[in-house]
Amino acid sequence: MMRETVTSGTATALNDIAGLVGKTGTAEVDGAASNGWFVGIVDGMAFATFVEGAQSSAPAIAASGRFLRAITD
Repeated sequence: MMRETVTSGTATALNDIAGLVGKTGTAEVDGAASNGWFVGIVDGMAFATFVEGAQSSAPAIAASGRFLRAITD
């Protein structure tokens, strides 16, 4: 299911990164904007990206993509 998140789910912006699997989400905060996150595994490396007050996982996905593309190119 984590591969489907990248190939056809909420993290399709990262589907060009071979072998990436992941999960997106948000965490509600009482009286404040929700936090967004993305956790993943690629090439034996696990990582987590957290963006406070992001309202969605999109900023965490974008940050993860910048990081992953920089280390895999």
